[in-house]
Amino acid sequence: MKKVLLTISVCGILLTVTGCKNNPEKETENLTKVYNQINEYFGNENVDRTNLGSVYLDEENGVVVVELIDNSTENQEKFIKNTNVN
Repeated sequence: MKKVLLTISVCGILLTVTGCKNNPEKETENLTKVYNQINEYFGNENVDRTNLGSVYLDEENGVVVVELIDNSTENQEKFIKNTNVN
């Protein structure tokens, strides 16, 4: 259930960032931008990574997948706010 909610959240973010697949090249560029923003955030040595399961870019399906260990709504909102991907 938690992974489903996270996937839905990530898809919502991606639709907001990339639009509705009007330009595949632009979509890939935006996916990469979001992926890099997330990696930069978690790459900071001052950031708590204890709730991070994994992050990966799935270009085939057009999503950036972020798996949080505690995938509560509160933690999803905190993640989106802190990474500035919304």
